[in-house]
Amino acid sequence: MSKKTIFLSYCWANMETANEIDELLQSYEGIEIKRDVRELNYGREIEEFMETVRQTDHAVLLISEKYLTSVNCMYEVSQIIKDYNYSDKITPIILEGVDIYGPENRLKYAKYWNEKYSNLNQEIRELAIEDNLSLLNELKKIKTICSTIDEILGVLNKKKYYTLEQHKQNDFNDIFKALDMDKVPDKKDKCVEKKKTEYNYTLHKLDDISNAGAKRYSAIIILNENYMKEQLKEFILMITDEIKKRKYYRNDMVKNRFLNKEADVVWLYIAGDLLDVDTANWICRTCWISKELENQYRPLSLGGDDVIGDIEVIWNKSYESYRKFYKESQGTKEEVLDDLNNIMPKVIQYANTSIDSFEKYTQGLLSEQDLIKIMQNMQQEVRNLYIEFTDLPIPPEDLKNYMNICSNTIATIDNMFLYYSEKGINTWDGKSRKWQMEKSIKELKEILPVLEYEKRKIH
Repeated sequence: MSKKTIFLSYCWANMETANEIDELLQSYEGIEIKRDVRELNYGREIEEFMETVRQTDHAVLLISEKYLTSVNCMYEVSQIIKDYNYSDKITPIILEGVDIYGPENRLKYAKYWNEKYSNLNQEIRELAIEDNLSLLNELKKIKTICSTIDEILGVLNKKKYYTLEQHKQNDFNDIFKALDMDKVPDKKDKCVEKKKTEYNYTLHKLDDISNAGAKRYSAIIILNENYMKEQLKEFILMITDEIKKRKYYRNDMVKNRFLNKEADVVWLYIAGDLLDVDTANWICRTCWISKELENQYRPLSLGGDDVIGDIEVIWNKSYESYRKFYKESQGTKEEVLDDLNNIMPKVIQYANTSIDSFEKYTQGLLSEQDLIKIMQNMQQEVRNLYIEFTDLPIPPEDLKNYMNICSNTIATIDNMFLYYSEKGINTWDGKSRKWQMEKSIKELKEILPVLEYEKRKIH
């Protein structure tokens, strides 16, 4: 007999009940339960996940007040009914403390979602769209819920559904009937001991940031595979324990102070790949602090939204949104180089002209007023090139050093023109401007050979 797959849709506030139903249903032969903690991970979009959900044989919905007011839960339902023969393929289980029957309750939840959409839409209109990718994605989900809420509530009002206790009493007979199974399947043999997950990861960077009273490590971890949230929690426990036992020291003085001592503090920054590292778009950040560490040496709390044992965690709820944005913003090597080869020679030429004019000024061949006029005539062009540079795509890893040196170069040149801009004249006196200019020219002359060296390395 082929396996029947059941998707379990629930609110995280009802996690314990979901775990109980998961365990009960999976104790029957031929039943496989799909749920977010096993299927949906930080490398996978919710839309992609829902495609697989619609291919399951049945869906069990744990209906509670929290469920009916949860964006993720109601979005799941809206997707389940999209192209599903859903009326015969869903089993709502009504949990205690929620009333879904009657027009007044249908109206209550329809009103709730329409007000939620209107309020969020109004707030987003008052903010810069490009800074609120996660909010826009949330708004899109809520709009989908609003367009399907009446149908969802209509289905839930179709008949009286069993409570969990009633389902347990009749061995989930209704669910098995809906799966076209002639009888309640046999129970499985006692489960074999759960196989320990082998995590595929890279310790990208380990820093010893100890101080006089505490041995402290900060580690950047890159996950080489996708893992669900429950697996990530297990991983965080494991890798924190490993890091705290490390014997890496940044110098002999720290080594002599903390030799053979476990760490007092461990910070983790967990990423999916190098792009996440470059953009500081972490899947999560964590902090473990030894209970024995004296208060005077304890770092400030992360202000996390989760706790795993004695580890504080901040989950990046906007991870996928920003990851998508950064991927779309990343340029190819040839694209970035073409842009740099267009911008850098122009801005360096402006710099050379300004240096020639400044030298004439210092030699008494040019008045300061004439120098100011020359600099201000070029300043807007330099500023435009600087802005164009800041709008460049994110470079690939092998252009990172070159891009950083280009950034330092163009920032130094922009400063040279700032000293003689209207703002600069109102900020510094003539002597200060001259000193600032001389300092920037010296910095530029030191940077340019490095810039040329990095450019030759690339080609």
